Order: sequence, then structure tokens, then C-alpha cells
Amino acid sequence: IRKMATTGEFDPPEFLSRFAPLHDEKPATAPYPVEERLIVVPGLKDRRIISPDDVVLTTLLAPSLELSQPTIIGEHSYGATVEEEHIAAAQAAENLKLVFGIGEGGWCPKIRHHKRIMVQVASGVFGITAEILQDAIAISVKMAQIAKAGAGGHVKAHKIEDLMAETRGMPKGIDYISDANRIFSVEEVRQIVHSVRKASKGKPVFIKCAATHDLAATVAGAIEAGADGVIIDGRGGGTGAAPIILRNRLGIPIELAVALADTIRREKGAENFKIIAAGRVYLPDKAMKLTLLGADAIMSASGVLISTGCLMVHQCHKKCPPLVTTANRQRDGSQIRLDPEWATHVLSSYMRTYGQALAAYDAYLGFAKHSDAVGRRDLLRGIALDPELAELLGVERLSDHTDIEAEIRALWARDITDPFYPWQLDHIRHLRETGTIEIGSMGRTNDLDQPNSYLDALMIEGRHVVGPSYDVYRDTVETVTSLPGNVRLDMPMMVTLTSKTGAIEILKAAASRRTAVVMRSELLSELISDQATKKDVLSRLENVILKISEADRKVENMDMHVLRNVAGIIIPHTLADQKFVRYVRTYTDRPVYANVPATGKIKEDVMAIAKSGISGIIIEGEIGIRNFELGAETALPLELAVPIVDELLSNKSHQGKILRSKLAVIAQGNVRTPDDIYMMCALGSNAVVNTKLLDFAGEAVREDTEQLLDGYKVETQVLMGAGGVSMISSVIGNRDLLRADEMPLNVRELMGVNFMGK
Repeated sequence: IRKMATTGEFDPPEFLSRFAPLHDEKPATAPYPVEERLIVVPGLKDRRIISPDDVVLTTLLAPSLELSQPTIIGEHSYGATVEEEHIAAAQAAENLKLVFGIGEGGWCPKIRHHKRIMVQVASGVFGITAEILQDAIAISVKMAQIAKAGAGGHVKAHKIEDLMAETRGMPKGIDYISDANRIFSVEEVRQIVHSVRKASKGKPVFIKCAATHDLAATVAGAIEAGADGVIIDGRGGGTGAAPIILRNRLGIPIELAVALADTIRREKGAENFKIIAAGRVYLPDKAMKLTLLGADAIMSASGVLISTGCLMVHQCHKKCPPLVTTANRQRDGSQIRLDPEWATHVLSSYMRTYGQALAAYDAYLGFAKHSDAVGRRDLLRGIALDPELAELLGVERLSDHTDIEAEIRALWARDITDPFYPWQLDHIRHLRETGTIEIGSMGRTNDLDQPNSYLDALMIEGRHVVGPSYDVYRDTVETVTSLPGNVRLDMPMMVTLTSKTGAIEILKAAASRRTAVVMRSELLSELISDQATKKDVLSRLENVILKISEADRKVENMDMHVLRNVAGIIIPHTLADQKFVRYVRTYTDRPVYANVPATGKIKEDVMAIAKSGISGIIIEGEIGIRNFELGAETALPLELAVPIVDELLSNKSHQGKILRSKLAVIAQGNVRTPDDIYMMCALGSNAVVNTKLLDFAGEAVREDTEQLLDGYKVETQVLMGAGGVSMISSVIGNRDLLRADEMPLNVRELMGVNFMGK
């Protein structure tokens, strides 16, 4: 990008036809993004020899919207980026006869005289008037962006300057948080398209959506609504501020999104409906591949910012070192700001070079007009693509890259028992220190991480258009979890207590946040025997789930007050026959759970005890990647054991009732961040016992534990709201909230999760 912006250099056309990963590491290693595993064949045998200078790049996106080349600058809002960046982008669009999409922050007064501006109508409607709409060259109606699909925009208070506040029509000193989208149907999309077109006196209207599960339905809705086209924000698309927990879990690849949209367009015969691809379309070689998949134009925001100095340090919402998203205030009160003249020069050079590269690529493929390349999937070949992905993309798979296929298979043949990534450890520390949502910026940062768990190949839904999402800042998102015995937890997560050290502070924290603590009977006895801790423990038994070992099988020798007042009792599955369960119930009416190890024999182990009168099953294991064998005693990853048990019990009955309706399923293991909790619930777990959480509590045990519980709860609410569910009961076993990226087919089938794009 920097070379394009400063020297006008770009990769030669031959680059399109070879496997050339762009990783920083030398040599590059799997995983490889989809764009790197798509190569281009040189074209038809009788292709014409064309000079790049003769290629026509002119792109007509609507009768009144012509671009000199198929590229759009943006979208980034005034507030997310500084006014100097807007001045540079607007001037570059004017110089090159392109368009600058200004996002939802309103039209900065300092570029008000520029006319090649696409304004955005979003849920916040910041600074939007009929006059603004009429002066724009086009309008983008934002349904979602990929970094926070299902959630609204967010600009931190410290970034707000006087002119920004005036432009948005908002006061200073507060965060600007816009609603999650409130348009829930095709009919409502049709109405807003009609209203915006009428208010703007006929300007082109494009629907901006995120590349999530229901993209095909969203595109079909935009066509039915009469929009001029769709702007698709694909996986990795940037943002000025978004919850990290959302940003890193959302989105399908833009290549797949474009192919799906193009398929819908063809099926509906909507040849005049335009597809604009966004989301990390930094480089023209990727843009050319997207063109062949069906994109009429691309939109570059992050690439534009990089051309003007962005260092990708992901501090847009705090203090931007290269001054692209914030002006840096000095101690004497002065500011260091971006130079708009320099920014205009390099940005214009970047976009001009982008067009020159596309012309060279078109000539290489034999196209005299760039528009003739749109949808020519027959010129693409896939390397080591999942067969289902290749089918959805509509490209032919190559069979002569067995080394790459073997490298990708090897990702899933490793033995991973410590699944934590460094960013997850940092994230948990943030939750401990603040108890609030962690905000990040730019696009997701985990694309090149090798998977440490099968959960890492799952994506969550960011609901928009096809149904409502729920805004955690404004709506009620209920995480209260009901377990047997009328036990109600504030969220579907419990913790384990293994040591007397800090035990009382942890129990107090659990009681204050209405969660449960799983502890061994030996530890509980030790705490009760100590006069210094006895009273605190006995007064909080309703927050304790007692775990009995085989050595403690003589229940009559235990404290009856404890047995009758705890939240539940866990017994080994080896004891959980009808006789022993009846024996336990003669001393207590509290729920009785059987713990079952996550092994390849989990089906047999569960069915051996499912009809014994227990209240639920606690599956003990670890998330991770390992070689497993169903039917064997070897360890089975926890994220596979849960859906297997959920599916098994959902298809078995006892005394006229489905077993799953009678038995709670609880996962116990080394879950990491709140997205793990959410996904484990969607895979079939009623709740999760987090065996690692208390490892992150520091010296301030109670405060740290309370902050951790608060943070996990609010981020679970964020995930639920984005997925369009307002009650945790709607998440449990709802695998439709998840989609699977490329992973072994047998694993995906065990999880019961559909492939992305379906």
C-alpha cells in the first residue's frame, strides 16, 4: 500500500496466477485466507492482446453515478477519523472522479463544497437533513458493518472536537453510541429506500450490510426493495471502535459474500443491481479476484488510511500515533495534526495506482472493459479449498497443491491442551480490571492465528434486516439462567474453588453476583471446621455446588444442613445408578448431578446413567484440538462432547418425556473468554463451569472476582444482542446462531453446525 501511495508500484499481473501468501512470517504458514487460495488462469485461449492503457475502467453504478474506475474511498465517519483525513479523501475523490463515503458522522463543514460525497443514513442519523441528502452524489443506508454487526456505532468522548459535535448535532463530553439497526424486514428496507430516494430527489441508494449468516436474504431483500445496489462489508472490515469480543467472531470472507450476492442477483435477473465489496480490500489483486466473483466495484477504507500513515496499532479509539483518527494534544495545549496536503497527495497516488493495476490485470486476462470481467468465475481456481466452500464460490478446485492441503490438514492434527491466545489473556485481564466491555478498533486481529480449539473455527451471527438485534446499552438482554432445584444464576457461568486461600472472598463475590461455586466436599468440610470461616460458608450454601468423590459415598456421614441447603450435589458417574441416586435423595431434595468425563465413550457413559433419576450431567473435559476416537477411552474435546450429549438426549425418551427436557447439561472445563461461554451454550450446554477464571484473580480477590463476573456477563449480553436473542434460554442448543469456517467435516458434523454461507 505504501509503495502504491509513494512510488506508483504494484504487483505484476502474473502475481494473480500463483500461490503467493502475504504473511509477514518467512516462510508463510497456514492458515491461508481465501484470497490467497484463489488464483486466476490467464484467460481464454483466443484472448486478445490488449494494452493496459486501452482498458476502459469507467464504472456506472447508477444512471447518475459514474466513476473513473471501480473504486470508492471510504466509508469512515467524521469522528472516527479526523477532519484532515476527510479533507484529503474528499479532494482525492474530486481529483480522480471517484466517490468518498463519509460514514455516519455527518458531512464535515470543511468539505461541504465537495460534491462527490456519498452520505450515510444510519441508526444515529447524525447530521442528516434533506439538504444534505440532495447535495450528496449517492446515499448509503447502513444496516450493519462487519466489525460490530448487530450493534451500533461508538465514538469515544475524548475524540469529540467542537466541529464534530456541531456536525453531528450532539453535545460534547459524552460517548456517541448509535442504536443497533431497527429495520427488521424487507418491507421496512423498501420503505427506507423509498423515503431516502424521495428526500434526496432521486439520488442512488445503496444498502450497506455485513457479511454474516443471512447475507443472501439481505441481498435478496435489497433487490426487492428497489435499491441500486449493496455494499457488503466482509470479514476483517475495520471500525473506529467496536467490542473486541464481537469484532473477532463475526463475518464470512468477502470472497464468499460476493459470490453469494452475485448468485442471488443472477437468480433474480437483477443485472442492474450493483455489488460493492468492502472489508480489507487493500490491494488490487484481491479486488480483481472479487471482480471475477461478481463485484462491480470495491470500497477501501483501511487501505486509504494506511496510505495516509495508519500503522495498524489498533488505537483508533484512543490516541492514534500517525494522527489519522485523533489529533495528539501536547502538554502546552497545542496539537499535532495530520497534514491534509500531504495526505491528499499520497491518497490520490494510492487510488490512481489501484486503477492502473486493475487495468493491467484486465489486459492480462484479455478484457478491454473492466465491467466485462464481472462475474467471470470460470477464470478462478481454488487451492486447498473446502469442497463446500469451492461449490459456494462457484470455482474449480485444483488438485496439484497437495502440500498446501497437507499443511492445512495438519492444523487439525495437533495436540492443543493450552488453548489460550495472548490476546485472550489480555482481554480477561481487562475484564478483571474494569468489569466492562473491551473496545478495540480496526478489523479483527485473529485471522492468521492457528486454531487452538474447534471453537476457533466457529462464527457467531450479527443479526440485521432479517430480524431484530438487541442493543445492550438500551434493550433488556436477559442472561438469568435456570437450573434444576429452582436455582437461578445471573449468567450461564459458574466457577470452581479448589483452595482455602481466598475462599470466603470468592464466596462473597459469588453471592453478590448470584453465581455458583463448585467445590469438593473435603474443602467444604475444611472451611466449616474452621471457626474463622464457618459462619461465612454456612450462610452462603445456596451458592455452593458440592462435589462428592467415591471416597465420600457414605452420605449419611455428611453434615445434613449442608446437604439440604447447597445449590446441588455432584456424584461420580460410576456411582450414578438408580440405587445410589435414591440413597442420596433420602437425605436431600437438592439437585443431583453426575459428572461424566469427556471421552470417546461419552454416549455409552451418559446413557448408562440418564434414566437413574439424576437432575443433570456435568461433562468434565478441556477445549482444544486433539486426535480423538469415538467409542474409545481417549479424551474428547469438550466442545465436541457437549453437542454430542445434547443431540443424544434430545433423541431419547424416558417415561414419555424427552430426556433432554429432564436433564440439564453443564460443561466444565478450561473455557476462555465470554464468546466461548456463548458458543458452548449454543452447542447445547445450559451453563458452563469455568475452571480457569479464578486463576486471573489477583490480591483483591473479591473485587477481582466480581469484576470478572461483571465483564463476562455484559460481554455475553453483547454477543446475545448481536445474535438477535434477548434471553439466554433462546441460545441453549440453538446451533443456528453459529456457522463453521473450514474445519474437518467429521468435526463439523459432530457439532451440528452449518457451513458458513448456508
